[in-house]
Amino acid sequence: MICPRCASAVPDGGRFCPACGGDVWADGDDRRHHSFAVQPGESVLSFNLSSSLMPLAAGSAPQTYRFALAAGLAVPVVLAAIGLLTAAFAAAAIVVPVVYVVYLQDVNQWEDEPLPVLAGAMVLSLLLGGAFTYLWREVVLPSGILAGSRNAINGRDLLVLGILAPIGGELLRQIGPVWLASKPKFDDIIDGITFGVASGAAFAAAETLVLNRTLFTAGLGRVAHPDAGLWVALIVTTALVKPVVYGAATGIAVAGWSGVGPGYEGFGPRYLRALGKALLYDVAFSLGLYLSTRISGTLGVIVGLGWGLVVAAAAVVRLRMLLHVALLEGALEVAVAGTRLGSAASGIAHCPSCRLPLPDGAHFCMACGTSVRAAAKQDRRRNAGPDDPAAVPAAPAGMEG
Repeated sequence: MICPRCASAVPDGGRFCPACGGDVWADGDDRRHHSFAVQPGESVLSFNLSSSLMPLAAGSAPQTYRFALAAGLAVPVVLAAIGLLTAAFAAAAIVVPVVYVVYLQDVNQWEDEPLPVLAGAMVLSLLLGGAFTYLWREVVLPSGILAGSRNAINGRDLLVLGILAPIGGELLRQIGPVWLASKPKFDDIIDGITFGVASGAAFAAAETLVLNRTLFTAGLGRVAHPDAGLWVALIVTTALVKPVVYGAATGIAVAGWSGVGPGYEGFGPRYLRALGKALLYDVAFSLGLYLSTRISGTLGVIVGLGWGLVVAAAAVVRLRMLLHVALLEGALEVAVAGTRLGSAASGIAHCPSCRLPLPDGAHFCMACGTSVRAAAKQDRRRNAGPDDPAAVPAAPAGMEG
């Protein structure tokens, strides 16, 4: 069978083209809108956090990090429900960053150089996030956030909290990830997304710690009769929604900087478009939270949580679409050019998801459609030839593309 997208040969019985990833069983020029390139069992337009924010583990451990996020979120939720608010907010700040550090280690995303990766992707954002939050919280808004009438909209607060702070935060979050993505070993779009998400989670943690520092200095006392609905909604927004929005937005922007193929595209039109989308999610999230605080009581907090979930879902779906298209289009470009990516299967190779053998030069599993490029670094090293740092011609071997 011949793939209608790239004209590559598809072995008998294969559903997906091993070269470009297209579904050869579908009619016309199919781009697999219903089969996510990282996890083909999921739709591209779905709100799945683990396969979206941690794509390198989607094939080999699809349930592990989903369970880790759920279990981590349960801790601060329970603490808030029983009135241990200080411990709840402390736990909420670190849930996603801790899970992400374990993920980075598990998939060896730092290429055996953990200190530079952690410093660039998380520690720098943690420090910048703390300093920036303190700046706008104590210097720009010294009289306190939401001063004045509870139901009135303050123009200064609206400008700072809803527009300037999210824009400034987004630009700061990209410093470390862009620096890492400029290195040859981290110039893949998946690397850019991974570092962007890590940076966003770390920034969110720092922001939470600074904004609630008075709560931490007050001790570990327990509130006797907490409003469970109010505090649980606040904790879910803090522990999950905010780091997801920040991480997905920064991941989108850095992915635009990394580009589709080998190497990085830099601050070009693709990056500017991605940055615009990232800022849109950031501002929409922050404006929604500010406006929801104009509604008194638990209802306002629940409205803020609901709005945050809507923005988080939109950002995650956009991130999935960007990653999905990049994996398919990157493989299609080299397939049409007669070259192959450095992550292509070479020699004895197996699918990171279903473990079936991969034909030489495959970018996708022809059985389940999983992208070889989205495998953990250990699997990519086993599957790819040792002398394929970027894209090389299919033949003769050893020549540069």
